[in-house]
Amino acid sequence: MLGGNIQTPLSETHRLENGAKFNAHSGIFPLAPGLENELMMAGRDSIFVGRERGHRFEGLYNINAGVGNQGITGFSGAGLHLQEQFKGKIHLRLNASMYAAVLPEYLDLPSTQDILPGIGERISGAGDDVALAPYLAGSLGYTFSKNFHFEVGRGKHFWGDGYRSGVMSHNASPFPYAKLTTAVWNIKYVNVWGSMKDISAGLDAPSRRKFTTMHALSWNIHKRFNMTIFESVVWQSEDSLSQRNFELNYLNPLIFYRPVEFAQGSADNALLGVGFKYRGRQEWQAYTQIYFDEFLLFELRRALGWWGNKFSFQLGVKKWNILPGLHALTEINLARPYTYTHGSVFQAYGQLNQSLAHPLETNFVEWVNHWTYEKRDLQFEFTHMWAIYGRDKNDENFGGNIFRSYANPAKQYDNYLAQGLKSSVQFVRLRGAKNMGASKNGIQAFAEILFRHEQNEDWSRTESYFNIGLRSPLYTSWNDR
Repeated sequence: MLGGNIQTPLSETHRLENGAKFNAHSGIFPLAPGLENELMMAGRDSIFVGRERGHRFEGLYNINAGVGNQGITGFSGAGLHLQEQFKGKIHLRLNASMYAAVLPEYLDLPSTQDILPGIGERISGAGDDVALAPYLAGSLGYTFSKNFHFEVGRGKHFWGDGYRSGVMSHNASPFPYAKLTTAVWNIKYVNVWGSMKDISAGLDAPSRRKFTTMHALSWNIHKRFNMTIFESVVWQSEDSLSQRNFELNYLNPLIFYRPVEFAQGSADNALLGVGFKYRGRQEWQAYTQIYFDEFLLFELRRALGWWGNKFSFQLGVKKWNILPGLHALTEINLARPYTYTHGSVFQAYGQLNQSLAHPLETNFVEWVNHWTYEKRDLQFEFTHMWAIYGRDKNDENFGGNIFRSYANPAKQYDNYLAQGLKSSVQFVRLRGAKNMGASKNGIQAFAEILFRHEQNEDWSRTESYFNIGLRSPLYTSWNDR
């Protein structure tokens, strides 16, 4: 995992939470030390698991090299991971690494020329053949009581129960943040205040600072049924008229952002959504998530494809132990054209040219199937992704680029999924790994086969790669797009 507590939707923590009798809210990560120790100790794969692992100092590494029909690729990193826990109250975590990559062709895009996807900004002057980028994440937190935990840090967050998230995912690079977690009765309430950078104007233009504040309220209505309400707002630090910096009105952790934004007469990028989860008795789970960027009920009822009806949707099912050690997930994701965009590019729902939500950004529909199998020290993963997505065509804005203003949409009505330059993608990855020792937290050797085919009316491209390597358990890569 990168940056600490990164979970997969079929992890042991999710499985145990699904059948747990205690009050747990696994859909909001990272978990809060001091408030959710019972779940963390049960899962054994989070960063803090009570006093047993209050101290941890180890190396982070991923030595990965491959070859394919498009040439040699590699994605390697090395660094240190440190965590400390003092009297169960103060929690410290630090991940510092350096990454070097020769990206496959489908990841080496104009939008990634200045950044290493999922890691951060490239080191300038390092050359074009190998991308170098540092990765720094960590947090310092204090648990006030069994109900409150506060931390400041730099890192990633994942809100949702699926393979993807339409709210906040691990897709983008880490960013500085402050977080307040409150747990009362059957409710978990999380506030995140963050600072991000926009570099959509390119190297020749200065980067712009923007801010975000997000909250999620997770309510276990029943021991098997959960509802979570999400809300976010993004605003730029300055415009041609004023220097705003951090908006103090958004510091209140108990408000809805949309009324505040409206009362200020501002044009900030506000989003509101809801998710539901049902925990089945036989180790299965169904979940859904819908996130509204903007819509008019009148236009929804007319069903004429108005451009301003912008939202994302997710529906998925996962099942553990179909056979002993065999787990599976199937999931559908989509986002209407222009979702996550804004009239001001600097207020797009992204960080360093990467979407905070889905790696395909917007204007897409996707179907993901993910299988894992574990037996003793062997692990296998199979991932299949099919998607169609649309991008701008003939310099017209069809709503497929979140870092383009929606001020002049290509058309007002008759907007549909994957419009514009329509591409279809098939992605398949088969990975096998072996733990090189008795502990699951030791060195892991792995090999993987990756196949990707993409085509549209202008071109067609097929890529296949075979990769081998060694890695630590704190490493995860994002190449499934």
